[in-house]
Amino acid sequence: MDIRIFIALSCLSLTAPLFPMERCSLKEAIELARNLGVHADDFEAITQALLRESAVEHDTISILKDAAYETISNVMVERMMHLTREPITQEPKQIAAPSEPVIEMPVVEVPVVVADSFDAQFASRLADMASLGDLARTFEANNETENAVQTLQAMSALHDTLNADLQKNSKNRWFLSGNTLAQKLRLMGTQTVDSDAGPCIPHAIKANTPLHHLISHHQLFLSCGFNSLANAYALERQVQEGLPITMERTRQYAEQCFAATIASSASFKSLVFDDGIHMADAQELERTADDVRDKHKMPFHVIYLCSEELASFEDVTTKVPIIDLIKTDLVVHFVINIARSHWLLTSVVKLPNSSYALYHLNSFNDPIDVGQLGGVMAYIDGLVWVAANK
Repeated sequence: MDIRIFIALSCLSLTAPLFPMERCSLKEAIELARNLGVHADDFEAITQALLRESAVEHDTISILKDAAYETISNVMVERMMHLTREPITQEPKQIAAPSEPVIEMPVVEVPVVVADSFDAQFASRLADMASLGDLARTFEANNETENAVQTLQAMSALHDTLNADLQKNSKNRWFLSGNTLAQKLRLMGTQTVDSDAGPCIPHAIKANTPLHHLISHHQLFLSCGFNSLANAYALERQVQEGLPITMERTRQYAEQCFAATIASSASFKSLVFDDGIHMADAQELERTADDVRDKHKMPFHVIYLCSEELASFEDVTTKVPIIDLIKTDLVVHFVINIARSHWLLTSVVKLPNSSYALYHLNSFNDPIDVGQLGGVMAYIDGLVWVAANK
């Protein structure tokens, strides 16, 4: 049995009765689990179990301390039982033949470099998928339609398997980041270019204002609305702190915002389902934006646009206040809905020399579609041009 589990369980049995009616936050409960040596693989199970035990008091998730201890203890006991059930296998010892003298060799410690097996397997299967694509094109060129279809189906199945493996290997339930994000971009065939802000996704938008399409942490499930707000917070924070905007810093701040807010917000809790965070309209986004402002003590301006209703934003009474906001504020965020199905972000940032730049983030990391999104980007670029020259 893992000695950390034994000690932690002993501590739980001794300390749990000392807190009969005290309460703690979800963050404090999870920190307690971490201090007690809970296995990293069990944090998701503990978080879900704690949420089931929680109550909402003054818009804050609150948990009885004795219930938190009991929940953590149950998960740790399960981990201990799992460890004791695992078979222990040993390699058979190699015995030298009696006729051969056994020579004692000095023991030399050699550093062992352990390759990431997931990375290696992923790269290999990605190459397999590319080979299937080449084979399908060959069949198609030779008019071997049936073989081409079967090969494409095999390539599609492998693509789905790789997608599932990425989600399984993600360190966070809600999004891909770090290495899994890099693998996802390779799976999508996403091209990037180097810039001062880090890797950017190329675009074909003709804009008067410099446009940077940053790579975003990649959403899992239906959480595009909050990912857009988390990215807005990340850009806002960098500007407020006087830091140059970079892809990596934006990703880190957005992930922190996502994790901290969803763990503490009552309105987020009501929107969480098995397949993600459902945010159907701008009113829900406005409520969750308020939660972000309150949680992180950072006010910021968000304007909600819909690609299919852009004409309603063309009148002077709507455009003038937005132009004035762009002139006076360091950052103005446009959270945009495309085809009534997907939310993404474009933010207008005033630079130190009083010029402007646009930063675009899409939690699916799709290239900018010149069609529907192109019209919205042209609209925002026009507002910035007026603000800069008015």
